[in-house]
Amino acid sequence: MLSRLLTSELVALELLKSLLVITKTKSYVAAAQELGLSQPAISVHVKRLQHLLGGELFTRAGGETKLTSRGENALRYAKRILDLNAEMLAVCGGRQHLHAARIGIPTAYADVAWPKLMNAFEKEIRGGASFVFAASAELLHEVESSFIDVAFVVSATPIKEAAESWTEPCSWIGARNFSLSPGTAIPLLSRLNSLSDSIAAEALVKAGLTFRRVLMTTDMSTIIAAARAGLGVTAMVDRLIPADLRLKSRHWLPALPNAQAGILLRRGAEENGKIIEVQKLLAQVLVQIPDEQGLIAGERLC
Repeated sequence: MLSRLLTSELVALELLKSLLVITKTKSYVAAAQELGLSQPAISVHVKRLQHLLGGELFTRAGGETKLTSRGENALRYAKRILDLNAEMLAVCGGRQHLHAARIGIPTAYADVAWPKLMNAFEKEIRGGASFVFAASAELLHEVESSFIDVAFVVSATPIKEAAESWTEPCSWIGARNFSLSPGTAIPLLSRLNSLSDSIAAEALVKAGLTFRRVLMTTDMSTIIAAARAGLGVTAMVDRLIPADLRLKSRHWLPALPNAQAGILLRRGAEENGKIIEVQKLLAQVLVQIPDEQGLIAGERLC
């Protein structure tokens, strides 16, 4: 068994990382940018991996780079191999010397969190730590793939295996004097596949209220602009709400549940003292970011 392992051709981890990032971004160009490589280098990685595995791993469809069936099989093994690599480095204490922390933050929190994060993580940033801003669902995937060490995520449901967790109260937003005539369907501003859309729609359905999606987008700035223009309403975490979008009257809207917030660690990171320090500092910063009323998350915990 040992002799077979020693004589087998080895797959470099860099090739597997390229496979994962191309799969995520669906683009050689975007993958090159994320990994800090040139596009030709990414192409070389793919060709080398295809040579080792005996066939095509990607195909082009609808302007995107997608996995073939061989590529899907390779991806499953790549995730397992990279997870084991990260776990070995964490358990043996090597990772903290070889890799600066990658920290994930939901894009919606960028404006309120970034100044505090820059101040709190000044030392870590100088040491090479980096921040990734993306949707919570994407951050969850990144943690599972070990591309991110620590991630703050928000969800409509409890976050499993969170190292730390708390609740984030939510409220309806819209133009300050927005109102509706009795019997009118509620115009919902829908940010597709987002926490706000899930919480808002679920609350309206539960209350038996009729609503219609008057806007559907993935862009948060479009939602904000539409709300300011009086096009409709949506839900938002309290401390993210701009002052001019706090509805003066919302008696005609149902109460909203709290969002669930938590900090997740990649597999094996609980053995790494440096990553645990980052986790605790991140929690301290995030919980203490005040909302428009000056309240902090810790004062609103249920």
